[in-house]
Amino acid sequence: MANPILSLFGHSPIKPLQNHMQTVLQSVELLVPFFQAVIKEDWVAVEKTYNAIAKFESHADDQKQDIRLHLPKSLFMPINRSDLIQLLSKQDKICNTAKDIAGLMLGRKQIVPKKIATDMTAYVKSAVAVAIEAKVVIDELDELDPIRPITFIKIDVEGHEVEAILGAENTIKKHSPVVAIEVLPNNIENGTSAAVELLRNFGYNNFYEMRERGWIGRLSRRPKKLVRSLITLLTGVRLSKA
Repeated sequence: MANPILSLFGHSPIKPLQNHMQTVLQSVELLVPFFQAVIKEDWVAVEKTYNAIAKFESHADDQKQDIRLHLPKSLFMPINRSDLIQLLSKQDKICNTAKDIAGLMLGRKQIVPKKIATDMTAYVKSAVAVAIEAKVVIDELDELDPIRPITFIKIDVEGHEVEAILGAENTIKKHSPVVAIEVLPNNIENGTSAAVELLRNFGYNNFYEMRERGWIGRLSRRPKKLVRSLITLLTGVRLSKA
C-alpha cells in the first residue's frame, strides 16, 4: 500500500529542465558557425546549419511539452510550479529566437558587410557565452537536490571562463568538482590565466594541462598509462604502475 504522506511529494523536475536547457544551448551554439557561413556567403552551409538549429529547436519544443504534461501533481516540489513553467518558457524563447534570427538571415540571404564582419562574429560569440552562463545557472538548481553531487564541470566559452566560473561559484565551492576549462593562448600570461587563478582562490591546488597533439596524444598510444592518468585527473588519486 502506498504511503499517503510520500504521495504529497513529487519527483524532482530539475533534471528534465536541465536537459531542455542543454538542447536550447545546442541550438544557440550553432549561431557561431551559421554566421561564419553567412559572412563567407556560403548559402549551402548556411541552410545546412539553419536546419540543424531548427532540429534542436523542435526537439526543445517536444521536451517542453513533455515537461508540462508530466509535471507532478503532488503538493510539494523542490521548485515552485509557476516558477518552473515561467523558467521553462524563458528557456524556450532562447532557441526560438535563435531559429528566428537564422531563418530571417537565410530567407533574405542577408549579407554581412565586411567592415563589421569581425565585430558581428564577436557579438554572436558573446551572445552564445551568455546562453552558456544561463546553462551554468540552471545546472546550479542541483543545489535543490543534495542527493546528487556534481563531480565534473566542463567550461568552453571562448574567453569568458571567469564569468562562467563565477556563475558556478556556489556549486564549485560546495561540490569541489573536477573543472575542465579551455583557455585561449592570448589569455595565458606567465604560465597561468585569470580563470586558473580564480580556481586557486576557490581552493584548487592541482592543475593538469592538456595540449592538442601533446601528451594526451602520446598517451593514447599507451592505454594503461592513459587510464592511470585519467583516473588521477578525475579523482586526484595517483595509481601505482601495475
